[in-house]
Amino acid sequence: MLLRYVSVTGSLSESDLSAAVQAAFPLQASELMPTLAETWMERGMEKGMEIGVHSGQLSLMIRQLTVKFGQAIDAAIQTDLGKLSTANLDQLGEALLSLKTVDELHQWLPRR
Repeated sequence: MLLRYVSVTGSLSESDLSAAVQAAFPLQASELMPTLAETWMERGMEKGMEIGVHSGQLSLMIRQLTVKFGQAIDAAIQTDLGKLSTANLDQLGEALLSLKTVDELHQWLPRR
């Protein structure tokens, strides 16, 4: 249970934890490591899904802004958009309905 806690909280890197398990429990390591690997896989899948959702929302928002304002969205705005959380991208999706100019977008972004 202690090893599972350490792996979930991330207080040791995966390689350091693996080495510690091998050193501390040489006979049980083959049984413990699959459980730890499952934990790491779950955590990696969750993080990958979060990144994928954010990336999709960001891509959609850039396309929508380009269509709405009839011009390419410059790199500075794209950088600012990339820093927004998924929740803020959702809020921008709603705000987009009332934004009339790129200047209004510039005013909206720093407030997030």
